[in-house]
Amino acid sequence: MAADKIGSLGTDSGDWNVYYLYLHDIQFNDNCERVPKTIEILKELVPRSYMHCFFSALAPGTHITPHNGPTGKKLRCHLPLVGTEGARMRVGDETVQLEQDKCIIFDDSFNHEAWHDGKQTRVNLILDFWHPELTDAELKFFMILLKAKLKGDRFLSEKHSNDDHLYSIIEKTRDILKSNDDWWVN
Repeated sequence: MAADKIGSLGTDSGDWNVYYLYLHDIQFNDNCERVPKTIEILKELVPRSYMHCFFSALAPGTHITPHNGPTGKKLRCHLPLVGTEGARMRVGDETVQLEQDKCIIFDDSFNHEAWHDGKQTRVNLILDFWHPELTDAELKFFMILLKAKLKGDRFLSEKHSNDDHLYSIIEKTRDILKSNDDWWVN
């Protein structure tokens, strides 16, 4: 398990961790610099990016418990890269086996969960993009709201000394790879 243990909050067995490229419009520059081709492809192929993108790694024997994303204004894309044997996920009432290089796109505000019973670490690239049915005007409005919320969250995090907020988690996890470059690979 990674030293931060944050991934353990969403599992009831196994180990799960993520390697953020973008988290709610916050770019992890060091991580992005390590995967320049991925960043180039994302910028080219995801014009309405929600600016939330990461690699997700599940060790064998991991179950990510049922959960829902916060909004239906975006869609989530899972692109399985390696370790798909024994990997499956459920969205709503449908459970699918993951296939390497075959995307699954869904509204993550629907209840979903994932299992990995294979022998190799399963790694997915996960990215969010604004719902395609939103008009440009609606998208602009929601982006303004999101940026205002994030600005407010940042302000509150600077005023409170507790660790129970988004920016505390971001700061705690920024340097994970500097001390342990293989935390997510078996």
